[in-house]
Amino acid sequence: MTSIVASAEIISCARPLSRVVSASIAPAICLSARPPIAAITPRVRRTVYPIQSGGSEIELTIDKGKVEAGRQSSPLCEVELELKRGESAELFKLARMLAEEVPVQLAVKSKAERGYALIVGELPAAVKAAPVVLMPDSIRQAAFQAIARACLRQLVANQPATLGGDAEGLHQMRVALRRRQSRCLPTCFLIRRRRR
Repeated sequence: MTSIVASAEIISCARPLSRVVSASIAPAICLSARPPIAAITPRVRRTVYPIQSGGSEIELTIDKGKVEAGRQSSPLCEVELELKRGESAELFKLARMLAEEVPVQLAVKSKAERGYALIVGELPAAVKAAPVVLMPDSIRQAAFQAIARACLRQLVANQPATLGGDAEGLHQMRVALRRRQSRCLPTCFLIRRRRR
């Protein structure tokens, strides 16, 4: 299955902060021997529309509401497209049509990640590139997709910091675009060359 704008299922969870907070953040929020409980509750109204497009079955899901974490909350409006059966080209065609009609943007944070950010008071910050792991026996198309996906994730993840005036966020967006060019273009050339 192919999915655009992946989102977590609607959940209500309670977990000790010590299990989800990285070691670098833990001292800043003074975790004690008995850590507080973080209750993250997405309160959303979900609407699902089945769509038939060019012989493909696509599910359009709209979640609208908010993510609550303790006394904090953040508005939420997500659109997810999921290919249930058929060609991924139809999914992307529908995504482009939707983007032309509605002001949407790609999101990379799950509802749970948004909730934990509320709990620790995390402000938008620059995100560096994650390593892309490729296996020696990876086919070129899979390698291209993995590299492109990592570059897109870095680009999108830095948008909030950039909009907040963080120069490092803007720098990391440029890095993502340069990585895409320097790594994807040679892969494209190899794919085209092999098809000839």
